[in-house]
Amino acid sequence: MNSSLSHGPRAAAIAAIGAIVSAGLVSGSASAAAVPTANKILIQIVCNGPDNPTGTYEIDEKWSGLSASTLYQTDYIREVTGGTQLIQDRASGWYLPPNSDGTAEIQGASMMTGPPPAPTVNDSFSWELHDLSGGDTVVANGTTSMGEVNCTAPPPPPTRPTKASFATSPSSAKVSSHRKFKFSFKAHKGLRGTVTATKNSTVLAHASFTVPSTGVEKATLQLTRKAFKKLKKVQHEKVRMTVVLKNSVGKTTDHTSLVLKAP
Repeated sequence: MNSSLSHGPRAAAIAAIGAIVSAGLVSGSASAAAVPTANKILIQIVCNGPDNPTGTYEIDEKWSGLSASTLYQTDYIREVTGGTQLIQDRASGWYLPPNSDGTAEIQGASMMTGPPPAPTVNDSFSWELHDLSGGDTVVANGTTSMGEVNCTAPPPPPTRPTKASFATSPSSAKVSSHRKFKFSFKAHKGLRGTVTATKNSTVLAHASFTVPSTGVEKATLQLTRKAFKKLKKVQHEKVRMTVVLKNSVGKTTDHTSLVLKAP
């Protein structure tokens, strides 16, 4: 055991209970008659992260056969090269069983003391239940293994949307007599954006969209009357198609070319 455990709040608690027992206010025979039983002993790793660089451990215990007038403490011990690793149920505090029938349930997180390496899943620990009434006596013990990692990795921070893909986009489109034409491209579903047809920086057509669940947007654009009149005269015209995708973080822009054909 760590020598520091003989000092501070724990030592004071032990001394106080010892005084009560010595004064005859708590029956020593009643404590001796109790037979502690571990109905559940569980210790799990909690994820490391920016706010928890050393890692913590979650303890979940259920007991029966405890003395309602006794103070208890559970230690988890692992011998490693260079010393002893120790995890205690300090997060829940040293506790008096809350139930008069001698049962108790303890849940909480606690840090480990001792040399590295840090435990990993399935590493074996010895556990000891200490009776602190008037001293420090091990009244139950056993072994357990470190449980599965008890965490879910946080989602990655949001980023700007990936640019639209023109891999399957058409190279040309026929404009209808109503000045409309279609242009398709791939993008992540749910993204909002705009698609614009330009010629020498002049906007010829523009449309807004929300990418459907298929991930393929089939946008319908309508030429301006002036652009449509010119197209009918020249019969075909190469334009610049610009797709802007937006999300809560920002936007991305990409371009491709498209040949418009008169009806």
